[in-house]
Amino acid sequence: GLYGEIAMGLVPFVAYAKLAFPALMWGMHVGIIFLQHIVFVDLLTTIPSWYAWHAVDKYVDDGVDYSNSPWDWTRVRADARLALGLDDGYALAKTADDAAATAPANAPDDVPHLPPDADDDVTAVARSGAAKTIALVACFVAVWAQGAEWYPWNAFRMFADWTHNPVTYDRYVALDADKHHLRNFHMHEINPVLNRKRFVDALRLCSQTPAHPNCAAFLQFIDPIAKALPNHPKYLVVEDRHWDFVRGIDQPDFCDDMTTYEYDVEASIVTKHDHVPCDPIDWHLCCTRTIGTI
Repeated sequence: GLYGEIAMGLVPFVAYAKLAFPALMWGMHVGIIFLQHIVFVDLLTTIPSWYAWHAVDKYVDDGVDYSNSPWDWTRVRADARLALGLDDGYALAKTADDAAATAPANAPDDVPHLPPDADDDVTAVARSGAAKTIALVACFVAVWAQGAEWYPWNAFRMFADWTHNPVTYDRYVALDADKHHLRNFHMHEINPVLNRKRFVDALRLCSQTPAHPNCAAFLQFIDPIAKALPNHPKYLVVEDRHWDFVRGIDQPDFCDDMTTYEYDVEASIVTKHDHVPCDPIDWHLCCTRTIGTI
């Protein structure tokens, strides 16, 4: 997903990226619906609109098509052959006679015959587009520098909302046989597409209804993986930590009390504990690397 979003930066500049990358990103977000139960309505609707718009958008003046649309499959095929070195190339000619004289036999049939002032028109359009792009980027940079948090200037609001006191947050810890802190762990160690909701919902179900068929399926799935984790933890614990930071901003460990879901790796059972005293936070990074956020 990260690499796909970075690659999307090529869309304004590379014809093949315009064709392929939006469709790949749309497919990725469809997958997110099924794997993470998150629906990005804006992306799922605007990407098909992008294709529909470009399929019908044509700019024709004096009989000359200036759109050079990436949906022009004849031109895409010819450009691909040029990029692969299979053709010698063809020139955009100003007259039909010039086109007939300079174009190779395998050039597409729609090589435009440009009017004499076409170069000036293209230059003016390019400069106008560059000015608009610079203005848009400057606007985004200014909003980002001010810390704005509303979409589309910043996507942060797609994932976060105001939380009333007390706040809650999760920690994922691995314990040894004596229930001493061993290390942090992350659910992606169990499966790369296992998200917080699925993991915590499964632990909650097993703590409340151990005989439920879904609990049995979850334990059958997680047992062999948990036993093979690094350092061989005996317990995997999700700490649901509660903190009234308005009343106790200086509270040690940033926590008032915890609700924990404790998965016993050897016994294959899950136990819930309420009002557990808070333990110190281990700030060591676990199991993964991150390049941060912008």
